[in-house]
Parts: sequence; structure tokens; C-alpha cells
Amino acid sequence: WNPFEALEQQQQRQEQDREEDLRIMKEELWEQEMHRKERQLQVKEEQLRRKEHRLAHQQDLPPKPRTPEEECNALIDDRRRKRKAEAEKRAQAELDARRRDREKEFLEHRARQEQERLKRKAQAEVEQQAAQELQRRKREAEAQEEERRVQALEERRRR
Repeated sequence: WNPFEALEQQQQRQEQDREEDLRIMKEELWEQEMHRKERQLQVKEEQLRRKEHRLAHQQDLPPKPRTPEEECNALIDDRRRKRKAEAEKRAQAELDARRRDREKEFLEHRARQEQERLKRKAQAEVEQQAAQELQRRKREAEAQEEERRVQALEERRRR
């Protein structure tokens, strides 16, 4: 047993623990950010739903007779409403695209995490096998050394 090796292994474990803690903290921060963005999207969606509801009820009213000036203003308002509706559709499409991108990003992030976990697990298994092989070789070397000693003693006794 070598105290320097034990100290070095302890330091390596501590470094790995710190890295794991950092990774977990980053992951938690990322998830919090995703939840915050999701809440923002939900608020925007609710605002859009309310706006649509308000517009739908405004259109249910029967039209009253208009003067030429009112007709002109109505046409202008109609155009504005159409432009606004198109802008809202584009905004909703953009929100949907962002949500899909976030979901895709989240799934890719999870896949990368799983790959890293499997990679670390495989590395740990390789290191464990190497350590076991090293221990086996040490035992074999010790056994051979002991056998040489016994043979040397037997040789001395024969002389």
C-alpha cells in the first residue's frame, strides 16, 4: 500500500466529485431556464387566446349602417385587423418553432448526458479491470518471489 498513490487516488476522486457537482449544477440551471422559458411561452399563449376571444366577440356584433367616412375607417380598421391577425399568426408560428427547437435541444441534451454517463461508466469499468489486473500481477509477482526464496533456501540447505 503506497500512501502517495492513496493520496493521489483520493485527490482524483475529489476532483471527479467536484466535476460531477458542477455538471449537476449546470444541468439544474439549464432545466430551470427551460422551465422559465416554458412559463413565458404559456403566458404569451394565454394572452393570444384572450386576444382571439376578444376579437371573436367583437365580430359577432351586427353591422350598423355606415356613412362613407365610417366605411373608409372600417376598411382601414379591417386592413389593420388583418395585418394584426397575420402578425399574430407569424408570432404563434415562431413560438411553436421555438418550442419545437427547445424540445429538440432538451432531447439532444439528455442524449448527450446519457452518452457521457455511459462513457464514464465504461471508463470506470476499464479502470476497475486494470486495477484488478494490476493486483493479480502483483500477487503473481509476490508468489514467484516467494517461490524463488523457498527454492533459494532449499538450495542452501542442500549445500
